[in-house]
Amino acid sequence: MERLRVLAKYGYDGSAQEFRYEAFFQKRDGQGEQLTPRYARQIPFFLVEALHDLGREMTARGGFWSKLMDIVGVSEEARLRIEKLLEEVNAELGKDKTMSAVRDRLTAILESVMNLEKKPDGVVISPLPQEAGLLVRRSEVYVKGPGADIHFPLTQFGMGAQSVGVLTLSRASHNFADLDGVDRRNLDMDAV
Repeated sequence: MERLRVLAKYGYDGSAQEFRYEAFFQKRDGQGEQLTPRYARQIPFFLVEALHDLGREMTARGGFWSKLMDIVGVSEEARLRIEKLLEEVNAELGKDKTMSAVRDRLTAILESVMNLEKKPDGVVISPLPQEAGLLVRRSEVYVKGPGADIHFPLTQFGMGAQSVGVLTLSRASHNFADLDGVDRRNLDMDAV
């Protein structure tokens, strides 16, 4: 089977102050002739954004943060106690008039659209996760900036700090075995 190989380069030429695009045929012994502009335009380039959304990364099920938090070990007794507290907090927050009104409206719409059986507790709004594991996975990183007296969520910082946060999470997830205090019994080598 014959293959056509093309080497394409896209970059900024500082001296000309413009982006340059070059494409060459590749021969087995090196670079071949340059593609004519007509054919070179057929090779798409996608510029990947260097800025990353830390909030999206931390909430993604398969993201670095979720994988790191999955190895946090909670005893069965502690898990049950935490889930009971979550249930109590959610019940207390659910007593709010606005929360009740939203739940009632949502229930009516979902029962109609999804043909749900009408039950008093058919739709529940949980401000906090109902499971301890989900609560751990939804943990946030708070940072006290220079000169600040309080901690702010890292997701509220600018895109530069968030990008550094994503890179840090990536590095931490790849080096998780070196983290101090990690319970090695809960490590799933394929999970991270």
